Amino acid sequence: MKRQHPIISIILGILIIALLIYFLPNNIPLSYILAISVLILGGFIATYLSRTNKAIFGLYTGLIYDIGYLPTILIYKNFLTTYFALYMVLIPIFGLVGGFIAKKLRIRLDNQSS
Repeated sequence: MKRQHPIISIILGILIIALLIYFLPNNIPLSYILAISVLILGGFIATYLSRTNKAIFGLYTGLIYDIGYLPTILIYKNFLTTYFALYMVLIPIFGLVGGFIAKKLRIRLDNQSS
């Protein structure tokens, strides 16, 4: 499998998050669990596709997604709640979790192929 430059892999992770979150239904009870799994998947993709095996790329994916989401908050000021501040902190952490999973999986796959 061809590995990408870290910036390209982070962009791919962000695009996956944005597309899946956009099409995610928000009126079902499991929507938060689905959103968390999408964030973890974005961090996983960013780390797994990069040339270097660093879980920090998942964190960067979450941070950049947060920064991209900030204009929505500034337009609609009713989103500024304590829960929203908690979500803004948790989004990069979920990306980091996905990056950590990808890092461990790549190490395991590399050891099995050797």
